[in-house]
Amino acid sequence: MALQEGLAEEEIAQLLTGSSVSIPPEEAPAIVFAQHFAEGKGLYDPDMYMMLTRQYSPEKAQGILGSAQVILTGNAYGIPWSSLMNRFKGKPDKRCSWFYEVEVITLGSLLMPFAMIQALAAAVFRLPLISFRCSD
Repeated sequence: MALQEGLAEEEIAQLLTGSSVSIPPEEAPAIVFAQHFAEGKGLYDPDMYMMLTRQYSPEKAQGILGSAQVILTGNAYGIPWSSLMNRFKGKPDKRCSWFYEVEVITLGSLLMPFAMIQALAAAVFRLPLISFRCSD
């Protein structure tokens, strides 16, 4: 997929090994935030997000955050799905149980309508996409 998007094989290898040699300077803050977001399993420091809004714009920062959230959700749902499909092919993932795979897929499917309703309500009532609460 990365090759289809125009990344050279060398750039892909650098990204996979954690090397940042070929990252354009204007994209570095987005990459740093995405790594921070992934390492925090979806939790992030509001100051890191504010850094994005200063570096880019609030709209672009929301796009970067949204992209990171979609990737995280896709991985959280897609990895068990892939493991279950491999289990049916006779190649079970030893790190995963059948119960976990079915549980994630079932609960994800059951929660999706509620998430869609919440997203629709947020759009209708123009609720903010992001809100921060300070613990001070």
